[in-house]
Amino acid sequence: MEERGNTAGNISNNGLVATEGDWIYYSYRINYELSPPSSGEIFKINKDGSGKKRISNGDSDYLNIKGDWIYFRSLSDDNSLCRVDKEGKMVSKLHDFRCKYVSVVGDWVYIILERDNILCRMHIDDLGEKRGLGIGDVWNVNIVDGWAYHSDAERIYFGATGVSDAGNCKLYKKRVIDYKGFLSDPNTKKMDNKTFERIFLDDLRRIPLDNALFCNNVQVEDGWVYYTVSSSRSHDDKLYKVRTDGTDKTLLLECRIGCMNVSGNWIYYSNNDIGKGVYLYRIRTNGTENTQLSDINTHWINIANDWVYFCSRKDLVFDMYKIKTDGTELQMV
Repeated sequence: MEERGNTAGNISNNGLVATEGDWIYYSYRINYELSPPSSGEIFKINKDGSGKKRISNGDSDYLNIKGDWIYFRSLSDDNSLCRVDKEGKMVSKLHDFRCKYVSVVGDWVYIILERDNILCRMHIDDLGEKRGLGIGDVWNVNIVDGWAYHSDAERIYFGATGVSDAGNCKLYKKRVIDYKGFLSDPNTKKMDNKTFERIFLDDLRRIPLDNALFCNNVQVEDGWVYYTVSSSRSHDDKLYKVRTDGTDKTLLLECRIGCMNVSGNWIYYSNNDIGKGVYLYRIRTNGTENTQLSDINTHWINIANDWVYFCSRKDLVFDMYKIKTDGTELQMV
């Protein structure tokens, strides 16, 4: 397994928390009363609660730790990719494109370009060269052992090219490979060999998995793909898992799921069932021991060590809370 700058589950939840060794890095508050929305400054704190320090004053999410650097998306700088050293002494902007789903895997920084939803990557030693993976309409993405897993607006794929049978939601799996060719700058349409080097996904096999209208929350953990499906885009009705080879598809839960994070043997999720609030629950990855952990509204679930971090909404402001993974010691961050 390649080294990751943050977990797939955290990145699926805006990457508001990341860990390295004894340190926890977090961006703690989201304020939609502002325009553009504020996602909070980056802080670090020792896991024993000591040494809290502000790292960056900018509004940030999708935190990834690699070497001496924190890679992140800067909402205060037009959603661009940036990095800052772990002591907060040097901040640099890495490119001008609006991006999302920043994820560091091995020696690569993966991003999705907001305008065309194209998956790209940059080598950690050559951050001026952005390589397009040749797939658009990417919603969330996991890169695991050289394979790309992602969903789009209406379909879920294992690294699919975006081509599927009309009206169907199928799951595919394809390996990331290099291909010599270039994409144009999506803003200027100018060809620039040092801006976008195209990479394609090898069409090794196609594995039909699900015919649902909309799939979301795709996360790969320990040989399984976890995901939610629904009959509309407003909420997800069912939670499934399937092995990465497409076998043993299993229904784990039926309820309205807002967000989720798979960690170890547990799935932490927000239950959006009408009349029950938007509360934090957990269920084992085998579908047993479904338990409510808190009774405050829950968004963007991140996991760090033995704590679950999440944002709770009051009007248009989201404050960050943390709670032990067993549901004890709820506190505001």
